[in-house]
Amino acid sequence: MACTAAITGVTITMASGETNTLNVAVAADTYISAKESSDHTQDASLYVSSLPTNRRTAFVRFSVPKGQAVAKATLVLTRDVHHFPATTVSAAAVSTDWPQPMTSAAQPAGGEALDTQKVDGSMDSVALDVSRSVTGPGDYAFAITSPVADGAVRFRAQEYGTAAPKLELKLGDAGGNEPPVVVPSGTAGTATATPTKPPATTGPPAIGSPTHTSSAAVTPSASTTTPSGPGCSVDAKLVPSCGVWFGAAPAARDASMPRDRALADFEARLGQPVDIAHTYHVDNQPFPNDTELAWANDPKHARLLLINWKPTFGHSWAQVAAGAADAQIDKIAKDSRSRYQGKFFLSIFHEPENDVNPAAGSGYTAADYQAMYRHVALRLRADGLTNAVLVMNYMGAVKWGVADWFGELYPGDDVVDWIAYDPYASASAGFYDGDFADMVNRGRTAQWPGMYDWLLKNHPGKPVMLAEWGVAENPGSPTVKPGFFEQVSTALPKFPAIKAMVYFDTSQATVGDTRTNTTQQSQTAFNRMASQQAFARTVVP
Repeated sequence: MACTAAITGVTITMASGETNTLNVAVAADTYISAKESSDHTQDASLYVSSLPTNRRTAFVRFSVPKGQAVAKATLVLTRDVHHFPATTVSAAAVSTDWPQPMTSAAQPAGGEALDTQKVDGSMDSVALDVSRSVTGPGDYAFAITSPVADGAVRFRAQEYGTAAPKLELKLGDAGGNEPPVVVPSGTAGTATATPTKPPATTGPPAIGSPTHTSSAAVTPSASTTTPSGPGCSVDAKLVPSCGVWFGAAPAARDASMPRDRALADFEARLGQPVDIAHTYHVDNQPFPNDTELAWANDPKHARLLLINWKPTFGHSWAQVAAGAADAQIDKIAKDSRSRYQGKFFLSIFHEPENDVNPAAGSGYTAADYQAMYRHVALRLRADGLTNAVLVMNYMGAVKWGVADWFGELYPGDDVVDWIAYDPYASASAGFYDGDFADMVNRGRTAQWPGMYDWLLKNHPGKPVMLAEWGVAENPGSPTVKPGFFEQVSTALPKFPAIKAMVYFDTSQATVGDTRTNTTQQSQTAFNRMASQQAFARTVVP
């Protein structure tokens, strides 16, 4: 998951063969739905629809640096390969002051449409003329809608590199001054550098990946992280014999902070290193990248890696299962094997429930997911990537658990080493309230036993991981987090199958602000929880 709703900077590249044209990468994007109040800033796709059952509007934002005058500005949106039916799309200028989180009830004010274009399945992208809005340096934002009845379309979002939304700018002055390439946040137009070529891949850039990644083999660190205490050990599947791994996805939705700095900041707040560092990759992004290798090979504290990877390469689940992405999978496996030989957790297409389309032939049925996961897992093993400990990562929400297709998602014990899910808690009254036990087994009904109990019943013996968990609070309830964290260590022994917990630390979680340091009391309670014997670790050289 990796879009952001905060302007962090802008990458600008020269269009091939044209010295008077600039391509400005999207700084932020998201979409809103009339049916829900969820935060979609990290979704990999931008949905637009005018369906009677649900109206969706996408938003994109750009920072144009100082330089020559803009003669023409074109907003380019790339289609999602399996969702681009015939419809009509419009772009309208909106305020760059975006509410957090953005919902249908809280969205930027907008004006009349700047351009409207018809699109169909034969097109790879749509170009919308926004010249009336973009006239020079500054921040610009646009709302994307479908103005026709029953219109629906899906575009690729910020994660997709050169396939992400972009502004193509035709400059009014082609006088020879090279345009800026990267403009840091808050300094639009002040930095200049030699233009660089766009990245070769159209896949999303890896969270935490540096500008350049080395393909050289890296020898695993001799240090290993092991549970503390006499007689504790870790087996070949990274299951600790005693205690629970403690991890984090730091600044998970804050693209303004590099991943290495985010982890350093989180660990500084915590007062100790984490056991697991959690990151996200899609398609051709190499893993582990250089940042992740530094974490895994840290001579002072070698961290385990939890890498979520969505390997669809623009194909449906059914197409991947049929071999459409085999060449790319083989290349990724070869590269990963050359970069790192240590054990690491690998989740293949996490949280699939929200992407299931149960219609026969959709390519996205639960059975298609199962087949895709199995195909990718077995292909990786055949390619020699045997150091990846495979994780099946559910969302774990009751609304999916009661779906008649839910059980079909599971790929099989032979290709699943750990089972994970992603529960959250908040101060808001309703579904997400309650203590740790409620969070772990939320939504228990006659039809649904709760995710933890469902796993015990259907897949006994598999180690369980909370791959994302977090506690949010309303501004008026700052006491929720300290009280929640205080009771975790005493409640945890009631769930012995849980062998790892990875905290999702962000100001932009779906349920609210899950950062541990929203108050000093919260951070103190979190640190006290993490230092309990259940989580305590030591580094063994």
